[in-house]
Amino acid sequence: MRSISVLLSLVASALALQINSPTEQVYSSSEITITWEADAKDPSFSIYLINESFNRQYGIANNQNALVKSVTLTLPRVLAGDGYSIQFVNIGNVNQVYTETTQFSVADPISSSSASESSTASSDSASSSDSASSSDSSTSGSASASTTTSGSSTSSASRSSTATSTSATTSATSGGGAFNGNSDGAATLAISGLSGVAAAFLAFMAL
Repeated sequence: MRSISVLLSLVASALALQINSPTEQVYSSSEITITWEADAKDPSFSIYLINESFNRQYGIANNQNALVKSVTLTLPRVLAGDGYSIQFVNIGNVNQVYTETTQFSVADPISSSSASESSTASSDSASSSDSASSSDSSTSGSASASTTTSGSSTSSASRSSTATSTSATTSATSGGGAFNGNSDGAATLAISGLSGVAAAFLAFMAL
């Protein structure tokens, strides 16, 4: 048995296959991208998520081509905690480990409520911005309308005042001319009448 273990270790050490440890936080029930180094002589393998503290072993990929050098997959739901590692193992013998990451932690799943709250906050922010823009536009439009109305009212009032003044001047001028003409006529008629009476009186005295 010991000789078999030594032989398996020698086989693994002869491989170029080398897995890269995760560089970002890993979450339960979430996607993880696993990368590795390999060459043409490296065999296909299965991928396992291991936690010796919890005595858990999760098969997460099988018959993986070594030359692909990257795979993105979704982890199963696991207990949050430290002491996890990823192993590449022999497809036919899970006890033969080709390569293994250093240990890392797995956090609880990202809750859907947190994602929803984040989405709602973004939506509220966008709605508030749209409302502010709409309000500014309405205020600007009202101010413009008020200015136009004020200008129209002033112009109308000015035209009305000018028209009234012109009418009054015309009436005064016309009225004065008619009055002077009538007065002169009345005076002339009175003088003519007196002349006629004087002439009749002198004719009577001559008789």
